[in-house]
Amino acid sequence: MTVPQYKRIKQLLALEGKVTSHQVEMVLNENPDNSVKIRAVQRYLAQLADWGECQKEVVGKATYWVATPEAQMKYPTATNATELLALHVMKAQLEHFRGTTLEQVSSTLLEELEKQYPGRAFRNSPYTHLGFGNFDYSAYTNVIDTLIHAIVERRSLTLHYQSRSGNTSKKQGFPLGMYEHNGGLYIALFAPQNGTRPLRVEGIERLESNAQTGVVVPAHELDRFMKSRFGITSGQDATLEQVVLRVVQGKESYITNRKWHWSQKLVQDQSGQSRLYLNVPINQELCGWILSWAGVLVVESPESLRTQLKKNIGELELI
Repeated sequence: MTVPQYKRIKQLLALEGKVTSHQVEMVLNENPDNSVKIRAVQRYLAQLADWGECQKEVVGKATYWVATPEAQMKYPTATNATELLALHVMKAQLEHFRGTTLEQVSSTLLEELEKQYPGRAFRNSPYTHLGFGNFDYSAYTNVIDTLIHAIVERRSLTLHYQSRSGNTSKKQGFPLGMYEHNGGLYIALFAPQNGTRPLRVEGIERLESNAQTGVVVPAHELDRFMKSRFGITSGQDATLEQVVLRVVQGKESYITNRKWHWSQKLVQDQSGQSRLYLNVPINQELCGWILSWAGVLVVESPESLRTQLKKNIGELELI
């Protein structure tokens, strides 16, 4: 599998979410000079599955290849548009390790990159997460390091956790992964009795390992968890609903060619009208996102979402 073939398959997975080997074969052979056989395509997809980029799903007699949430959100993105841009982004990020215990490693890597790709083209924007701000985690080094070791080693932890309302409680479980959202760090904590839930890293007052054994974490639990939400929360009843958003004509450039959610499908009918389809929970983050696109997106369904948005708009009058 060549690099262009890899990128083309990843882009197709990102856009469609679920593909067949025949779909991939057609895409790879768009150029009449190409002649990629179906058996080669099946080998490519199996290799991507081994790398964790997709998963095989058999439905009746049909076989699909489904993008994992992490892999699907990678393409297409601005910083992965070209390998050269990705390298300059890497150089900008490596500069953050100056004055740390990893300075020697990062400096060596920077020097090698500078030889091949001199100059500095990418700058870290001061406007990132302007609406939420970036949380300062400098006092949470020990907590973050312990979480990373537990995730990699698949160990159970006991967390002393403070909620946003100030209540402190003990939470026991297996941290499955750490992720960033709106300037904050979160972990996905799995517990047999409660399933997987998101927890703010800054809410962890202290933590220690425990000897919890005999717990089997369901296969693909982290993928299921990531797919069951829009933003951080999953909503009150944690069910997914199909949301249909009509794009106001003349405003398509704000919505097209952007990745909003793993489930999205942008469909244009014969009249040129575009609609965005999402399978998401109805939660406050979804409502806030839609309200931020007032004048660009119009909710066509479900009615429960329209009702919630009207309630939110009424609450704005209290500000």
